[in-house]
Amino acid sequence: MQQLIVNAKDMGLSAGVNKGIIQGYRNGIISSVSMLVNLPSWEHALRHIAPFPGLGVGLQFNISLGKPVSPPQAVKSLVDPEGSFHGEWDELALAPAEEIRAELCAQLDLFKKGRLKPTHIDGFEDILAQENVLSAVLPVASRLRIPVCSYLQAWDRFKYFRVPTVTACVDSFGGRGANRPNLERLLGGCRHELTEFRCRPGLVDSRLNDFTDYAWERERELAVLCSINKEQVIAKFRLHLVDFSAVS
Repeated sequence: MQQLIVNAKDMGLSAGVNKGIIQGYRNGIISSVSMLVNLPSWEHALRHIAPFPGLGVGLQFNISLGKPVSPPQAVKSLVDPEGSFHGEWDELALAPAEEIRAELCAQLDLFKKGRLKPTHIDGFEDILAQENVLSAVLPVASRLRIPVCSYLQAWDRFKYFRVPTVTACVDSFGGRGANRPNLERLLGGCRHELTEFRCRPGLVDSRLNDFTDYAWERERELAVLCSINKEQVIAKFRLHLVDFSAVS
């Protein structure tokens, strides 16, 4: 039987997103989450995840929103004069590897202080698609033996650093793709040994629009993910739901 990771991104973005993701785990098919640690809703996320030890939790590495965990002077290329991440992609593409690694290690340390063991490393706003960021992250992941969410265009570097990842990725569920027919079509196409299914569910709250333009769409994703249960995924699609601890 093929394995499937339904990974909900952006845990820690806002209280509403946190609550929605937990709802999707309890009532739907979410089996894994990627968590942000440098935003105000991080501690709220910790409290909500604590009762569910069976839910796999990974670090969602973030260098584009909020403030760094590192002292700003240690990551000068990543921050603006006020000490917050500047989020300028052209500048991030030139950031030195040592500063990216320093912030990654600081976020991992904070993650572990929350009494969590990371099942994987993910990236906020697809930051891992940036070549210099991925090149800085992979050696750390290799040393710590933590899987990293796959970017298939960089498969050779995953192999070079011996970083485990999934064999396939589904990233076409969001936006207009968040509907039951498309969900069933995507699940029916998961025929690889281990597939990651990426999603961004949540509930809209007063803070969410401060952080992202992708807001009400999260509620639609959540509704669709809860329209089918874990038992149906096994029975109808012959898929076994797992988290990134299954990656080897």
